[in-house]
Order: sequence, then C-alpha cells, then structure tokens
Amino acid sequence: MNTRNIFYGIISLTMLISCKPKPHMQQAKDQDLTIQLMALKGGPDDGRTLSYQVRLIPVKKVQKTALYYQMDSCFYLLNGTKKIYASLVQPIANGINGSYEYLLQFEKPPIGEMNQIVPVYQDKYINGKCYDLKTNDE
Repeated sequence: MNTRNIFYGIISLTMLISCKPKPHMQQAKDQDLTIQLMALKGGPDDGRTLSYQVRLIPVKKVQKTALYYQMDSCFYLLNGTKKIYASLVQPIANGINGSYEYLLQFEKPPIGEMNQIVPVYQDKYINGKCYDLKTNDE
C-alpha cells in the first residue's frame, strides 16, 4: 500500500513538472466584437518575423466572404507612428460557427527602428472601430 502511494506520487509529480504554461492571450472586447490575439513563438525565420493567431468573434452575423477574403489591410503593427502591414494573412477554418481565425505574419523592423510594437485590428465590416492589443511578448 505504501509503495502504491509513492508510485502515484512520483507519477503525479512527473505530470506536474512536464506541464507547460498556456500561452498568454490578449483580448479586446466591446458590444460588437471580441478579438483574441496570441503571439506565436518559434519558427524557421531566425527572428525576422512576428507571428500571431487572431480570433474575431462578432456579436451580429456578418457577411462571411468579407471576413475571409478581404482582411489584408485590416491587421497591422504600430511601431511608434509607423504602420507595418501583415505580409501574410491566412484564414484558418476552425469549425466554430460565428468566429473567424487568422494566422498573421509581419516583417520585424530593424533593431534600431523598433519601438513598442502594438498589434492593431482596424475593422472595416462590422463597426469601423480600431482595436489595439498591447502584448508583452515581443
């Protein structure tokens, strides 16, 4: 009986140590729209790009084609006063009705030109508002 408790204790401790913390997700929300942004780490680009996963959850139904195919200029990074538009905006089919996900990739500015970088979503189809999502991940 005592060895069984030790065995389960070791298994529990091993599982606890192997757990990794969940990535931090930023969120902006108002009466029309919820936006969730998560910075993605790692990749084969040697640190020259910034990657994000974004989820848009509109309260009202919107035209699906607008939120799938015309989103290139809706996402940008604000580096001081300079806008850096996404070099890749890839819609992700998530299977969740009423939510829209995207993979975003931005070219990172040179070190000397880098200020505080703020991801921004400029809505064009739901309410026309601008949402900034400050992150501490860069």
